[in-house]
Amino acid sequence: MVSDKDIRELVSYEGSDLLLSVYLDTDLSAKPRDAVKLDLRQSLKELAVSPDEHAVDAITQYLDYEYTWQSRGLALFAVEGRLWKVITLPVAVPAHSSLAKYPYVRPLVDFRDRYGDYNVAIIDRESVRLFSVSGGKINSETEAYGEGLKRHKQGGWAAARYQRHEDNIVLHNLKQTIELIDAFSADSGYAHLILGGNNEILNQMQGMLPAALRNKVVAEFPADIRISQQEILAITQELLALSDREREEHLVNDTITAASKGGAGVRGLADSLYTLREGRARQLLISTYLESAGYECAHCRYLAVESFTTCPFCGEKDVQAVPDVVNEAVVNALKAEVAVNVIRDNRILDDSGGIAAVLRY
Repeated sequence: MVSDKDIRELVSYEGSDLLLSVYLDTDLSAKPRDAVKLDLRQSLKELAVSPDEHAVDAITQYLDYEYTWQSRGLALFAVEGRLWKVITLPVAVPAHSSLAKYPYVRPLVDFRDRYGDYNVAIIDRESVRLFSVSGGKINSETEAYGEGLKRHKQGGWAAARYQRHEDNIVLHNLKQTIELIDAFSADSGYAHLILGGNNEILNQMQGMLPAALRNKVVAEFPADIRISQQEILAITQELLALSDREREEHLVNDTITAASKGGAGVRGLADSLYTLREGRARQLLISTYLESAGYECAHCRYLAVESFTTCPFCGEKDVQAVPDVVNEAVVNALKAEVAVNVIRDNRILDDSGGIAAVLRY
């Protein structure tokens, strides 16, 4: 599971030793343990600089003797010859190793965004089931039941009057349901809500939701009140991914358009790094696999693609080569509370250098 606290702890690392970051696909339904360990060895071989042997030993010993092999993915961070932090992930991640001044956190940021926190409400005429989902898992479920309601099938005037009575009860139940959903959402603090039920109920609810709660709804889907938790998780994660993809497309389009018109956006690595150091960046948009060597001012941590002799911000001349300025930019952004959004498969962003920044002004 990945929390904001985990990411803050990782980016706060300021040690003098290089830190080894390792990501592993540990889904044993797709590969045996020996294959996972082979992936580890192969990813370590691909590093430009050999990592500390004690750090590697700490990771291999953890896999051999401590890891339960229950999660589908794993992130490990080792420094000063010891295993510093381990984060288990409920989804598989590509094997990758990094040896740098700072932890490689981009996959965790991506995971947090894509498998973020949200609520689900499954509704019918007489009951509601509420779920909170975090990190790709259902954490809690709450159920509430109202009067048992069924459509009355007898004809005539009496039936019509009875049906109006039924409909009034349904309306009352929906009002109570909305109050429960609102309270549940407020208690969880989650910003997103997905609704499930039959179309009639969902359509009726739409006109009754208060504006603040309606703004949290990111998707709806047809569902029977007895739907299983496994089905709920599979469907809602797919819907959330679709919603996230649409939101990203709009965000990228708006940012690149603003950049081309000289507005509140820049594109390309050089300009994005510069505005980040200026403090003008509000959000970074970064393609999933973007990497680039570059340079850093050792004094104020200004990052640049091209070498420089004197830092344009602090005037110091202590310039260091950096194997991946993109990862360091992510760390700098998170430290400065600048939002980072990892973007997948977006040709417009890729054609714009793989990175853009939404500006504060």
